[in-house]
Amino acid sequence: MPSPRPTVIGVVLIPEFSQLVLTLLTELLRISQLRKPDMFRTRLFSADGQPVLASNRKAQPVDAALHDAGTVDVAVACASYRPFSHLDPKVLNWLRVQERHRARICGVDTGTIALAEAGLLRGRRATLHWDDLALARSRYPETEFTSALVERDGRFITSPGSLGTTDFALDLIATIAGRDMADNVLDLAIHDRNQPQGKFADPVVASAVEAMAANIEFPLSLSQVAGRAGVSVRHLSRLFRAETGQSPAACYLGLRLDHASDLVQRTRFPLSEIAFACGFQSLSWFSRSFKARFGTGPRAMRQSAPTSKSAAGNTDAIPT
Repeated sequence: MPSPRPTVIGVVLIPEFSQLVLTLLTELLRISQLRKPDMFRTRLFSADGQPVLASNRKAQPVDAALHDAGTVDVAVACASYRPFSHLDPKVLNWLRVQERHRARICGVDTGTIALAEAGLLRGRRATLHWDDLALARSRYPETEFTSALVERDGRFITSPGSLGTTDFALDLIATIAGRDMADNVLDLAIHDRNQPQGKFADPVVASAVEAMAANIEFPLSLSQVAGRAGVSVRHLSRLFRAETGQSPAACYLGLRLDHASDLVQRTRFPLSEIAFACGFQSLSWFSRSFKARFGTGPRAMRQSAPTSKSAAGNTDAIPT
């Protein structure tokens, strides 16, 4: 009996798209292949077949121009910055063609704008990046825009992008391959990535570390951590010194840097995106802190990691 053909997912890249969004989506689809090879085939397209400049100023090669794309099972519009400046009739027409061929139609980040501009979201619910919600509601009054992480309406799936792309990718995998497959991918991809290693004898310290690990991208203040643990900041500091030999702040920084190190070595995320995802608002601060903990900078660590060949193309020019 012949094997079922792969589900073809066509991603059209719109200039100034987010490399983080693309990497999250393609990495989670790749991980699904570890469980079931040849389940998905992901193809990248641009309006003219030329590489597309991402928001990080890196040029992303594609597989084909839209006129050579043919039909796909899932069509994804991937955009981010200045979406109204990059509305291309070729992209809008391609989305309409895919919709007529009964493909699932998806918009990620501000890719939802392309779907709306193509006239595909009239009378539907959709979501997109929160920066553009107000403008989208004004420009497309026949569409109900929400702030959900994933919005599904029939064959249409939309997402606000950023780290919420994980939810979108898992939802897409569940829709096509079942919830068990999506759960397996989640387990392989991120299970326990943010969890601290080791046990803590003091339950207050354990509770505080759990709160820290759950808030990596947007770090809590020390008073908030203490509040979650039900003690004063001074008492929390004493308990941490006795249990770990560190201050709570040093422990929290270590958790964030350990997570950053994991992302540097295991993914192709741009280093700037990793810095922000781990709560660092300054790239120079991230680089200095990283080097102080690991003895090497993030770029050098990535180059020496087993995944360096796949990661090198998205490495930002920050100190090593």
